[in-house]
Amino acid sequence: MRALLSLTMFVSLPFSPAIAQDKTEPKDPDTPKVRALDVKDLKLPTRTGAISDPLRITTEKELAKAILDADVRQAILQKVNLKREFLLFFAWSGSGQDKLTLAPDKKGVDINYKPGLTRDLRTHTALFALPKGTVYRLALPGAKGELKKKDE
Repeated sequence: MRALLSLTMFVSLPFSPAIAQDKTEPKDPDTPKVRALDVKDLKLPTRTGAISDPLRITTEKELAKAILDADVRQAILQKVNLKREFLLFFAWSGSGQDKLTLAPDKKGVDINYKPGLTRDLRTHTALFALPKGTVYRLALPGAKGELKKKDE
């Protein structure tokens, strides 16, 4: 009897109206969302710098300065609207297993860097689109805190 009761509660829980409504989606479907852009097929330039210092791109002029190839720029511009969002361009060298992931929350977005464990040196690039005004935090392992930056 007790097992049947707990099974009934478990089965009925996912169908409750509070869980069925996802309130994290913006009311306006045209509102830009935090996302990683697929750049595997694009030839993004490598640049010197650290993982802790991404290049922030807010205009087409800044994009042209960062990425010289016109075809690559055009492919990126088809995916983003620089009037409503900005780009964070990361380029670094590290283990082949290095990961950079996004974790959006109500206060902004956390960008988490997880270093790989292999000793192979690879170049990596990542491009993220964030709505203008989004606060982002870069979490690095071993750092005493998080770097906090805000789109101005």
